[in-house]
Amino acid sequence: MKLKTVISRIFFPQRCKICSEIMPLLKSYCPECGLDTKSISEAACPNCGHEKCMCHTEAHTPLPHFSAVYYYEGQIKKSLLKFKFYSESYYADIFGKAMADRIKELYPDVDFDGVCFVPMTNKDKSKRGYNQSELLAKKVAEELGLPLTACLEKVKSSLNQKDLTAKKRSENVKNSFEIKGKADVMGKTFILCDDIKTTGATLRECSDALLKAGAKDVYCLCLALTPYLVSTDIF
Repeated sequence: MKLKTVISRIFFPQRCKICSEIMPLLKSYCPECGLDTKSISEAACPNCGHEKCMCHTEAHTPLPHFSAVYYYEGQIKKSLLKFKFYSESYYADIFGKAMADRIKELYPDVDFDGVCFVPMTNKDKSKRGYNQSELLAKKVAEELGLPLTACLEKVKSSLNQKDLTAKKRSENVKNSFEIKGKADVMGKTFILCDDIKTTGATLRECSDALLKAGAKDVYCLCLALTPYLVSTDIF
């Protein structure tokens, strides 16, 4: 941080856009909202996203590329629940920026063509008021200077994944997603955004739909990843 910026922040401290608390001098994110939590190592497995690889376990659905910023625990979990279920959509900007920063760290040399997101049924979106994955993807696209592409649609209702085993999660979302209308995905490399990954079943279905339609590659990105010890309880 430049000296001029440091001096400016001493006399004119920044406040968190979410909780309005004064931001610590050398922090980019607010500790009250959870975004100065220790992030997942950049050396984590590029397929399951865990620092201790889970690719060999039944709790992981294979993905082409996957990364997450934080584990789904502590303040991050509390903030994400507010964002997802309590209409606090303003979390999208700061969460989306953290996700975009992770892409810049991990894939500086990849030429992405666009950002897409895990869709919801119209009924579910109407009930919640917004699709949290779409809001995150919109911010990621903005930060990376890429187009946001609503190229996927959910064509089959499914049960809430939260209380299902890893096997049933995969069965629950099978064939639930298709390419939307005449969306052009041929030969393109996408960042596919969602809020939380547990087994990866939903991301796998969405990724498969894109690849089957001719997409060149899909990089899956979430803000949070269910921790290893929690994930092992979903067999």
